[in-house]
Amino acid sequence: MRTRLIPLLLIAAVGASSSCGADAGPTPQPAPSASIVVRAPASIAVRVCPRCGDRVGELEAVVDLVIEETAGVGGQVTGVGVLLSGNGGPIEGPGVFDVETLTRFGVPTMRINPRGSLTMPSIGVHFEPALRGRLPGTLRFTVMFRDDNGHAITAEVVIQVTPS
Repeated sequence: MRTRLIPLLLIAAVGASSSCGADAGPTPQPAPSASIVVRAPASIAVRVCPRCGDRVGELEAVVDLVIEETAGVGGQVTGVGVLLSGNGGPIEGPGVFDVETLTRFGVPTMRINPRGSLTMPSIGVHFEPALRGRLPGTLRFTVMFRDDNGHAITAEVVIQVTPS
């Protein structure tokens, strides 16, 4: 009776050891991430805002921002940080333009397709004419983007701002 028991135990042990070391297949690769580039003019001059209505003489520093996705993964712009600085520190900001604000600015969509681009027209800040003397300065935009695979990405552009 002992001879029958030993072969059965060996078979069970071999079966258990082969299932423990079984190959589970290839290791899953992380989802690819988008890459964005933000383009704008290198420098701009401030100007009197043509849209301010009751704030006659209010100045603005605005540009058309172009955001390009370069890695082949689409996504959505979730916000744009903005800061206008000059001699002595911030003139306007820091702040964040959310999706609602960007839509009011005339941005047609927040979606950027894989290897696509989005132009945000006339994005920028307004400030009081008395602050013109703090220029030249810089206008910094930080674009916040969430790709279709859930990655949060940011990209920046800095523009030199001169008095007009």
